Order: sequence, then C-alpha cells, then structure tokens
Amino acid sequence: MRREGWTYAAIGRELGVTNSAVRYACDEEARQKMWATRTEAQRSGVCPDCGAQSTIRYVNGVRRVSRCRDCDAKRHTKVRDGTAYCPACDAWKPLEAFGRSDKHPQRGVRGECRACETARRREYRQRMRAAS
Repeated sequence: MRREGWTYAAIGRELGVTNSAVRYACDEEARQKMWATRTEAQRSGVCPDCGAQSTIRYVNGVRRVSRCRDCDAKRHTKVRDGTAYCPACDAWKPLEAFGRSDKHPQRGVRGECRACETARRREYRQRMRAAS
C-alpha cells in the first residue's frame, strides 16, 4: 500500500489501526528509535513527559515502568483539543455535545455524547415498561 502512494493515515484508516502503528511496521528506523526511547525511559524510572518518578506496574508477571500517574492518565483520556471521543457512535465530537462529569475529573465529560446517552436511556425505559 505504501509503495502505491498511500499515506500512513490512509493505511491506518483502512486497516483500523493508528498512524504510528503503520509507521512502525513500515519504517524500521522509526521502530528502532521508538524501542530505544521506550527502553531508556523504562530503565531510568523517570517519566519521559514531566521528569517525575514513574509508575511501576506488573503485566503478566513482568515489571513495567511507564509514565507517572498524572501523565499516564492524560495520555489515555479521550479528550483532545476541544473534542471528545464517543465510543457508542464511534466519533470525535465537540465537548459541547457531552454532559459534564464530576466523577471523572481528568476527562471532565461523560463517557457518551448526549445523543447516544439519550437513545440508550430511552431504549432502557421502553424495555423496562415492556417487561412490567
């Protein structure tokens, strides 16, 4: 695909993976650089983003050192640049499309957009009425 002129983004969309996954699969130099950076960060015990003490986790019995808790939470949040990801409709939408959430302070918005949440609640109410 790459030889045919496809971009990493186009290949990623076609295969359902991230652009960086495609780049690492196609570009050996980029993959080696990523592994070197990751290995160095894991061995140093320092968060590569902020320099704080990194978190130690055990995955399948193997010791893994990653980012500090705050930076790790920021990386895994589904809110970026004034938009948030709704897994129900599989789309990035503006933050105004989501309800506010005090339960998840780092995310700041609910897990589903208002439209999906309304549809899910409506289905639930109909199912419960039919069951009674």
